[in-house]
Amino acid sequence: MFNLRLDYPSYSEEVDVVRSTTSEQMPKVEKVMDAADIIAFKILVSGSLLPTTWWNAVKLVRSTRPVANGQKDREGLCRLSVRTPCVAISGARR
Repeated sequence: MFNLRLDYPSYSEEVDVVRSTTSEQMPKVEKVMDAADIIAFKILVSGSLLPTTWWNAVKLVRSTRPVANGQKDREGLCRLSVRTPCVAISGARR
């Protein structure tokens, strides 16, 4: 899994964040990488999942299918599709 450890911003940094996200003034954006760098990181991160990540995502989604788990009284209440583990893993990377 991909893991980043981030600490809380300092007081003044947090004031800057609040000011920049609540004002109409556009903050200055500084380019830190180009498109090729972004694509390279995407490829690197997408290839770094452990098999347990796939298994756990599928296990979680399959647990919402009552008939498969012998719980016919809950049929139709909640059912997630085959795409759900893929979306969950994709979303977790962002």
